[in-house]
Amino acid sequence: MNNENNHDHLYGDFSANENHLEFLDKWVSTDTFSKICEEADGGDEDSIELISELNERISSLMFHIENESGEQRVAYELVELKKFIAPFIE
Repeated sequence: MNNENNHDHLYGDFSANENHLEFLDKWVSTDTFSKICEEADGGDEDSIELISELNERISSLMFHIENESGEQRVAYELVELKKFIAPFIE
């Protein structure tokens, strides 16, 4: 089977014309995210750890985008980021 023209991806459709980070834009605009940031600024260890983990996941996504790792890897990173923030979405 020739997968050269197969654009079906294990982690869903991936289109360059789509805003794949819209979910993140929406989340960082919420009161929940603001509260997490405020608590992290206040020294709350759980909030600091959460922001640190978020930064690591975004850094990993950016690494794969900048190094042109391939659509499936970028899609995987997006799915993992979505799963990470899902419990915090209102």
